[in-house]
Amino acid sequence: MAEAPGNDVRMNLTTIIRKYLKTRGKVVCSEKQYDTMEKFIMSLLAADVTAGCDVSSILFSKDRALQLHAFLGSYVDNVSNRGTMHVLFKASTKRHEQSYDELKVMFSGENVIFHAETDFRSQLVGLCEDSPAGKIMFYVDDMIFTHQLDYDAVRLVDSSRYILSLTRGKDLTYSLVYQKPLSLPAFYDKVHGFECFRWDETEEFSDWSFPLGVSGYLFGRQETLAMLKTIEFRAPNSLEAGLQNFLPFFRGRYGLCTDWAVCTCVPANLVQSEWSNLHLGTFTVDELLSVWEQGNMIDRREFYGKPMDVTQTQRYTFIDRR
Repeated sequence: MAEAPGNDVRMNLTTIIRKYLKTRGKVVCSEKQYDTMEKFIMSLLAADVTAGCDVSSILFSKDRALQLHAFLGSYVDNVSNRGTMHVLFKASTKRHEQSYDELKVMFSGENVIFHAETDFRSQLVGLCEDSPAGKIMFYVDDMIFTHQLDYDAVRLVDSSRYILSLTRGKDLTYSLVYQKPLSLPAFYDKVHGFECFRWDETEEFSDWSFPLGVSGYLFGRQETLAMLKTIEFRAPNSLEAGLQNFLPFFRGRYGLCTDWAVCTCVPANLVQSEWSNLHLGTFTVDELLSVWEQGNMIDRREFYGKPMDVTQTQRYTFIDRR
């Protein structure tokens, strides 16, 4: 008798989820995806939703101290009222470990906390669980802030209604991933100074219909935790792939971006082993490590103030950091 109410609730919830996905998501879901979404929503129902509006930033890095230095430098240069930045990094050799040790010293006064990766999934879940913030912003190490951003505006974003992406802007008119021109979505009234659009307006799958990612995306902390605890992943790429299970739930939300994208990804080399990428290969990991060990850095300021159709294919220039 004691189990009956719980079973009734579970059956009703499953019915609600299926109706929601069919009417809002416009996506045909497999039974496995329905099960994933059910676990996700059950986790949300059990969550404490009283978290505040502050933002905790989490950045993923592997064997790329040179590029991470450019990102963190641009973050300090261009982001005001920023909070804590957690860097979850993996160093595959002693040389790479030494390069990250140097970065720890360089950014010791900038509220940047480094975490050496031992178990990616459990550490990421732990960082989100331990955070007092209400929102989580994800970054990767080959990004550069090209324009200014005030985190006070980010704190105002209602993450239950909007998905902010810092790698989107009206200057994103070409997809490096899909190798094709992009049509911009319609833009609505601004929200806290951000441009507003719909992720589900574009019929074809493109950068403008991709609401779940780790390159400059903002999510609510409780929703983030519910997703992380529901899926299996072992690195940033499989994490991003796993997040797509929740596409029917998030695609119907509004997106937020800036007029010119404030962050750009510069795919200059490949450090992960989970997926291939046709657009990488300008430098090897060892070449960039040698550049760093010789006392050089990326001239990040060459990227400042430029539109994304320029910066996402711009080559690095190295200058002496000493």
